[in-house]
Amino acid sequence: MSGMLDVARNMLVVVISPGLFSQSRQIAGQWQANGRKYFHFVQDQPGMYAPIGMLSARYRAMKDSVQLDQPIGISIYYHPEHNANINRFIAAYKDGLRYFSSVYGPYPFKNIRLAETSIYGPRDASMTTLDTYAEYNAWNADFNDPNQFDYCYFNTVRALAQQWWRFQVAPNNTTGSLVIPEGLANYSALIMAEKKYGKKNIRGILQDQLWFYLFIRRRMEEKEHPLIRADKWFEWSGKASVALYGLRDLIGEDSLNAALREFKAAYAFKSSPPFAGANDLYRFLQKHVPDSLQYYLTDTWQKITLYENKITEVRAQPTGKRNKYKVTLQVDVGKVWIDDKGNDVPAKDMNDYIDIGVFAASRKNKEGRSETQELYLRKYKLTMGGHVISMIVQGKPVSAGIDPYAKLIDRQPNDNMKDLQP
Repeated sequence: MSGMLDVARNMLVVVISPGLFSQSRQIAGQWQANGRKYFHFVQDQPGMYAPIGMLSARYRAMKDSVQLDQPIGISIYYHPEHNANINRFIAAYKDGLRYFSSVYGPYPFKNIRLAETSIYGPRDASMTTLDTYAEYNAWNADFNDPNQFDYCYFNTVRALAQQWWRFQVAPNNTTGSLVIPEGLANYSALIMAEKKYGKKNIRGILQDQLWFYLFIRRRMEEKEHPLIRADKWFEWSGKASVALYGLRDLIGEDSLNAALREFKAAYAFKSSPPFAGANDLYRFLQKHVPDSLQYYLTDTWQKITLYENKITEVRAQPTGKRNKYKVTLQVDVGKVWIDDKGNDVPAKDMNDYIDIGVFAASRKNKEGRSETQELYLRKYKLTMGGHVISMIVQGKPVSAGIDPYAKLIDRQPNDNMKDLQP
């Protein structure tokens, strides 16, 4: 397969093509004639899925690389005055290439590029070896507040993850299949955010992924679907990523990564059907989930499930021993399934693993960012109804909660935490 690109610009123009200089796409020639520039690209191996795009502009380029099994080139193409966050993009690519290659399998191309595009197009886009951000999207974002979430980093590792989950494993065209490129990419970005900020600082990030889902689902006129038949962006992206993050918390990172590697190996770079759908991904996940945790996989993929957990009271008393306190929580535990008519069906026989946590006052790290100080975290098997739970902690507690890191999809997550009265 080959293609010609005709660019009527001057010699300062940089041309960017998905897959350019990758293992499957090479530039066979370029020349200039009659005031125009011509480029001839040839794809001589399988391994490129649509969409395909061509960009040309008077770019400034920042280049770097990361050493994996082979050196991977990293290039950022941008307007010279839009350079505030170039290092954030490069750091995201370096971290993501190292981690994703180690857990999902080697990055199969020779480079990855990010290019700035005009406002007259998509906010962002991904193609084989090429991501794009519109000029209003992150290029000169201000991060003076150390507590700001680095969405430049998050969005870039998310886009990079699609090199595995859209451009190696191409989803089929069945309902639910977009959980693969969107849900797995968003989940991958959550893991990178956890590694950047720490597990103990993940609550707000997970909640951000669910707010649109929790808000829109209450106002939908159409019927909501479980993940395995997700047909709305807020189902297959944010909701799916949190469900996968919760699964990883239960079965372990190694087990989930093994399932995803096997899934990728079965469907990467297929040139003929069957291509991967949500049922196929589910099947590979199911193999790595023990019987005791299959309830979670069923709840998050086969059903529409909402938790209704709440902390109603928390108190702490000094034990008389140095800096030790007895903390007692009263919690209400609940879970419902949504039936085909949109009605709640209480999960009366639930007996689920749910975190209970106690926390000290937050502290600032060396960058000035506030960090959660965990005093106690443990999983309890909890049934529906009220529970009183006590523990001894080392350090002065200021708050406590049920599912304090928001790993479960809770209908009202804001009532999961409660401050102690001074």
